[in-house]
Amino acid sequence: MRIGVYGGSFNPVHNGHVALARELIEKRYLDKVLFVPVGDKYIKPDLLNAEDRYKMLKLATSLDIGLEVTRVEIDDIRQKHTYQTLDELKEMNPRGELHFVIGSDLLQEFPTWDGNEEIVARHNVLVLNRNGFNCRNFITNNFPEHDNQFMIAHSLSVFLILLLK
Repeated sequence: MRIGVYGGSFNPVHNGHVALARELIEKRYLDKVLFVPVGDKYIKPDLLNAEDRYKMLKLATSLDIGLEVTRVEIDDIRQKHTYQTLDELKEMNPRGELHFVIGSDLLQEFPTWDGNEEIVARHNVLVLNRNGFNCRNFITNNFPEHDNQFMIAHSLSVFLILLLK
């Protein structure tokens, strides 16, 4: 099973978040999308409390088969790095093939993240292109050792780049 791990503040969740997750399933890029809202330890101005954001996500995804919400970051007393969350979700889904879902806006920051090499080495990465950003050149310049692992797929509303481990 191909599981998309879609993390974020979801402050608040909106139709675009859910529509994107639905499309990833409908276009058969993924079998399931797991929303991972950040916990209260995450520092962001005007961040609603984690419990409220979790409840909004549960309501927004309640009628969609294949969309789930996890409390893995909300219930943890630590503030985790993304690679730690992905590793924990892999332990919880040992037969699942995890695909870390990231927008091209965050891809530009990805080389500076703690654990970015661990993410690329242990998990698939699915990049959602926004605003016509040239993801291919960015990946080639910043992850040359993994460049041949990227596959570009097209969608009606987004361009997708899949990094297959």
